[in-house]
Amino acid sequence: MKDRFNLIFCCVVFLTALCGFMMGAIAIWGPNPQPPPIASLFDTLKYGFTMGMFSVFGLLGVKNISPPSQQ
Repeated sequence: MKDRFNLIFCCVVFLTALCGFMMGAIAIWGPNPQPPPIASLFDTLKYGFTMGMFSVFGLLGVKNISPPSQQ
């Protein structure tokens, strides 16, 4: 179970970081004002980054819970 947790946690962190970096790149080097397709992409990346951060904190909270004992 621990190996699957680490794999899922690493994937969530990677996708969150990817959304954050792409969002930052669009904010810094993107056109101003943003055309509608780029604005839509930026909003999607912002949503992915926000949900990724919530997922990271949720997964960190679950990690400390011990599984039920087998009797």
